[in-house]
Amino acid sequence: MNGNITLVEKEKEPNIYIKAMELGYRANDGISYVNMKELLEGVFSIKFSRAREYTFLIWFLENFKNETFDRVIDSELRYFVSDYANNKNTPRLINLKSQLSSKFYINGYTVKQYIDYLELTEARQQAQKSQIASEKALVKAKQSIWIAAGGLLISVGISLYMHLTSPTPPFDVNILQDHTTPNTPEVIQTIPENIPEIDSIKVDAPSQTKKRVQN
Repeated sequence: MNGNITLVEKEKEPNIYIKAMELGYRANDGISYVNMKELLEGVFSIKFSRAREYTFLIWFLENFKNETFDRVIDSELRYFVSDYANNKNTPRLINLKSQLSSKFYINGYTVKQYIDYLELTEARQQAQKSQIASEKALVKAKQSIWIAAGGLLISVGISLYMHLTSPTPPFDVNILQDHTTPNTPEVIQTIPENIPEIDSIKVDAPSQTKKRVQN
């Protein structure tokens, strides 16, 4: 990758006023204009042109308070800023530079603006997260519907296949005949019908009187 930075790769410069409010909000012990400008240039890579610093310095002196500058009326303040931006070596500029090195404190109205900005940013981020979560849930729902529809089609296809391939009544029954011959002929014995019962046969015992006569 070459060392050149395209417009797409270059990080967008942050808002100078939002970063100034952030620095002032965090500086509980106050912050000077000189220190703030150094932080904006060094940490956030914000570049100051003459016209830009003139506008920013007026905004800074209106939103950050110092007891010395509180006694300066708006018309004189603009002269001070004009001398500073044009780098005029005037007594007013010397006085202004010394005052800009002292500490300033962010005023209450500017603090409220910064807090409103933070709340709006957080709400926007939450809305974006909710939208992303909703889109993911919608995608999963669509996937579930397609899976259910696919399972239903497969079930219907299996049922249709079983219906078409199963036999229909009256069922065809094939009787298989046994063509094998036995190795030995079958012997059929008949039992005579008129067989006397054993109880009906009487056996006469030899007569004892006949023996006595013979003796």
